[in-house]
Amino acid sequence: MIEFFDAMPDEPGIAFVVVQHAAPDSPSQLPDILSRHTTMRVEVAEDGTVPEPNVIYSVRGHMHASVEGEALRISAIEREGASDVIDFFFTSLARARKERAIGVLLSGTGSDGAQGLREIRAEGGMSIAQDPEEAAYDSMPLAAIRAGFVDRVLPVAEMPAVIIGYVEHSVVAAPESADEESDDESGSAVEPIISLLHQQHEADFRFYKRSTLTRRIQRRMGISLISDMREYHRLLQRDPEEVKQLANDMLIGVTSFFRDPESFEELREKAIMPIIRSKGPDEGVRAWVPGASTGEEAYSIAILIIDVMSELKKNLPVKIFASDLNPDAMQFARGGKYPESIAAHVPEDYLERFFQKREQIYHVTQKLRESIVFTTHNMLSDPPFSQLDLVSCRNVLIYMKPEAQEVAYGVFAFALTPGGRLFLGSSDATPGHEDLFARVNGASHILRRTEKQQALPDLPRQARVREFAPPQTRSRGVVNNELARISRDVLLAHFAAAVVLTNETGELLHFFGPTSKYLEHPTGHATLNIFDMTAEPLGSRLRDAMRKALKEDRQQQLHGVKLGEAGRSQSTQISVLPMERRSEEGRIVAFVFVDAPEQEAATASTEAVVGTAEQRQVRELQTELDATRLDLQATIRESELANEDLIAANEEIISMNEELQSTNEELQTSSEELQSVNEELNTANQELSQKVDQISQAKADLENLLSAADIKAVFVACDLTIRRFSPAATRLLNLIPTDIGRPISHISHSLAGLDLAPKVQHVLDTGERIEEELKDAEGNWYIMRIHPYVSDTQVEGAVVNFSNVTPVKVAEQLAERRSEKLKELARQITEAEQAERHRIASLIHDEIQQMLAGTMMKVKSLAFLAEEGPTKDTAMEAVGLLEEAVRTARTLTSHLSPPVLRDAGFIAALNWLAAEIRRMHGVRVDVKMENRTEPGSQALALFLVEAAREMLFNVVKHSGVDRASLRLSRSTDRVSIEVVDQGCGFDADRLNAHPYELGFGLIGIMRRAELLGGGLQIESLLGKGCRATLWLPPEIFDRANPEHGGLRTYHRQARQAEGLDRPVRVLIVDDHEIMRDGLAQMIAYSDGIEIAGKAADGEEAVGMASGLMPDVVLMDIGMEPMNGIEATRIINQQHPEIRIIGLSVHEEGELSREMRQAGAEGFLTKGAPVKEIVAAILGKDAGPEAENARPVTP
Repeated sequence: MIEFFDAMPDEPGIAFVVVQHAAPDSPSQLPDILSRHTTMRVEVAEDGTVPEPNVIYSVRGHMHASVEGEALRISAIEREGASDVIDFFFTSLARARKERAIGVLLSGTGSDGAQGLREIRAEGGMSIAQDPEEAAYDSMPLAAIRAGFVDRVLPVAEMPAVIIGYVEHSVVAAPESADEESDDESGSAVEPIISLLHQQHEADFRFYKRSTLTRRIQRRMGISLISDMREYHRLLQRDPEEVKQLANDMLIGVTSFFRDPESFEELREKAIMPIIRSKGPDEGVRAWVPGASTGEEAYSIAILIIDVMSELKKNLPVKIFASDLNPDAMQFARGGKYPESIAAHVPEDYLERFFQKREQIYHVTQKLRESIVFTTHNMLSDPPFSQLDLVSCRNVLIYMKPEAQEVAYGVFAFALTPGGRLFLGSSDATPGHEDLFARVNGASHILRRTEKQQALPDLPRQARVREFAPPQTRSRGVVNNELARISRDVLLAHFAAAVVLTNETGELLHFFGPTSKYLEHPTGHATLNIFDMTAEPLGSRLRDAMRKALKEDRQQQLHGVKLGEAGRSQSTQISVLPMERRSEEGRIVAFVFVDAPEQEAATASTEAVVGTAEQRQVRELQTELDATRLDLQATIRESELANEDLIAANEEIISMNEELQSTNEELQTSSEELQSVNEELNTANQELSQKVDQISQAKADLENLLSAADIKAVFVACDLTIRRFSPAATRLLNLIPTDIGRPISHISHSLAGLDLAPKVQHVLDTGERIEEELKDAEGNWYIMRIHPYVSDTQVEGAVVNFSNVTPVKVAEQLAERRSEKLKELARQITEAEQAERHRIASLIHDEIQQMLAGTMMKVKSLAFLAEEGPTKDTAMEAVGLLEEAVRTARTLTSHLSPPVLRDAGFIAALNWLAAEIRRMHGVRVDVKMENRTEPGSQALALFLVEAAREMLFNVVKHSGVDRASLRLSRSTDRVSIEVVDQGCGFDADRLNAHPYELGFGLIGIMRRAELLGGGLQIESLLGKGCRATLWLPPEIFDRANPEHGGLRTYHRQARQAEGLDRPVRVLIVDDHEIMRDGLAQMIAYSDGIEIAGKAADGEEAVGMASGLMPDVVLMDIGMEPMNGIEATRIINQQHPEIRIIGLSVHEEGELSREMRQAGAEGFLTKGAPVKEIVAAILGKDAGPEAENARPVTP
């Protein structure tokens, strides 16, 4: 577009409107861009703007622009997805500006604009398309060019010069004066052009209105930049392509699907519905659409007929004859392919039922196509179709003279059956034959054929121009002797003058007499045309005289014609006689040349002398005459009697002749009907021949495709017999040419385990596709696909296709082996990593933490012994730092490798983790064990605990809830750990697209799980919570580490060992945090004791006991809501192997008995010395040291 305006002059005197395909909300930068490439003003088009010359108007994206009167109209696009903004504007521009409209179609996708350019051409404007070779997107220009709607195909840089030339042409600059000039020249210039079209293009426009023809000629003159009609005539004589373009312009028809929807709705209800209702089951529907152009109207009527039949539940044969003078238009209509812009005119229901969209082109369905026969036909001169129920001739007759319209209405009356409908356009005049047509009630443009019989009207002869063969081969129709006889007869009747015989076009057939006196042989190309062998203006006079003689069927004469050289010219009389005899090229015409006679001298008179003898002879003769008179009278009387007899006989002959005349008329009507039927058969035969050619071409294309593409395909019929197979399938299935027609079950093949027949039958029965992998005897792999063979929505068989996927299969197997190696490597890495974490955790726990604890006890002792003062304060401060160091070491140990995992197993570690999350972050975690299964290795167990911790940390950080659930489950194909919360949620699709937003912890877990053959899946909705699921294959979960042994085995052995060789794990239960921490702090320094966990109430203690499986529980009694006695009873029932020691501020008594009845092993007061508590935990006697031990109470 920039190149277009770069080449356009600054003041071209034209208003420009730019329409583009653009998104509805995208701001257009076009005005700013164009302003930098032209001095013309660039504006955004607004509704109601009156365009001015030398101004560019840019239409916003996704808006409809149109021209109404003098103003632009801008409106929103109502139909969703509409892509016809250019067609919409071009159509309105054509109707508003006629020949002053110019449509320019530039680069673009789709087919928008093609229909609009057609409208512009039809209204006399100019259509231009960009050369597809230079277009960035050639779909739009190509669609218009292929449809034949473009006047000029140009590079963008050449367009402005052509447009300026067209605008300055007289037809556009001053159309009124051009019309007046054409009227003056119509007799001298328009007629020769019409004659030339008739001769070179076999198109007869004699019956068209002169105003219509003149406008079409002037349009082509404007495009060719020629102002004089005679000059244009000379251009036509030397340029056959321009003749073709002019003929196409003459035949342009403005049409579209369902043009004027109200009229088509009227046609459906007032014509088609009654016609189909009246039809019996064995009758068909026949219609004729003359002037069908490119077929849109014919297809519209066919759609309505089929739709009405569907509504009335009738299935009748439909035959629609669509005819036009333009063979190119008929060829286009036969193709049944239309641009996607038709969606603006065809209802959506019809689009889905009667069209198939492929690559931005709508193809009519086969059923719709087969209902119409397209043929080149002249309704004024060719035999019409007959026995029709409907004729649709809309806005065609308005271009014809009144006498031609009368002939057309007579043809329609003959073609329609009584009661048939005639569908006219809004501009067509109603015929005056009220005895033949009656208006249908409530219909403005539909007439009904009356019952009156109508013979075929006299059709005007259409002189078809033919190429003549050399003279020696052209005399077959009339034998030379016969021509000679005709010449002699003429000469005898015309004083032995010179005679020339020609056909209707002036080609010489025979000479007789001295013709060389009157005819000349011109220099240059040899010719035997009488008009070329006579000097002007005699040639034109002879042509007019012959045309008049043939038209009036009588002799014409030219008097006083001067022939010969100057000074010796002879006055000649020329007679032109139409003969009854015909040749192959039409009627024979005789040209008779006679020289005018000169004045003869008067002859002298002589006197006769009558003698006496003569008188006597006279008397004798008189007597004889009298006798003869008497005889004559008798003869007359006899003659009168005979004449009366002849009169009677003549009357009888006249009566017989009338009867014969009637019979002859009936025979003529029958002959005309037979001729119409024969015409239909010829038309159907032509179309059948074209279809055969197309099918043959399609067959050849298919065979070449199957051969070249190495496609192994077998086509199977509904009876499971082989219809066709590709060459590549012969070796695989052992097929030979004679197998066509054999059942598919009889074919032997090398594919293991394949029984084709039942699989093909399944596809035929269900319409479902089948795809399977197969292997042949040589080890090659194939994918077999069986598809239904569908034709017009009907399943007519199946297609079996085999694709060799051996290389793909080999690659898949290699990839699987490598994947297994990667998984094994990932497992080993994970186990090595977890083993190292366990080693470091053990080092910290067993070495560093113990040294810190020992140091802390010594410092505490120093602080206890020191007196009040700076030393004691410093010692206590050191105790605090050491306690913090111990806690940090414990935390680090639990993060690296929780001791509970090593001592109590995977299930206990998950419960410990839940307790830690609640203790540290206040989020209660409900642990659900659907399957109490243990991983095969301690390294994998540590990885899973770490993964569960990361998922729970995600809940803590992002969900904003105080409760979550952790579920361990196992199925046949996976072991899963699932963490669910009911928090705020998030956009899971965004998270899956950008996984790094998970954080590095979860990313690491996800990657390691994937390397182990599993994965991490996160599901969430905003406001609906989140579900995180980690899963592993069962074989990975169960696989034991050969170096480190199985975790479950270790745990089981630890539980069953005689005498623990590990610390006793203690669960402290108390509802006072200070007491819990004091107990933990005091007993943690004792050798052989490990704090497994701390619970704040009985309910929590029950849960933690099941999860942590401690050796000993120190149980407070007075707690809410569940007290220690109830908690002890439940724990003892569930885990009798756990020892429980009761604690209370009260001395032994009733509480002690109830605790022992509930299952407690012992009972201590909270004031008991530490060593006594330690001894109770270890199951030993406290010893003498217990007396000096400090009480538990902090």
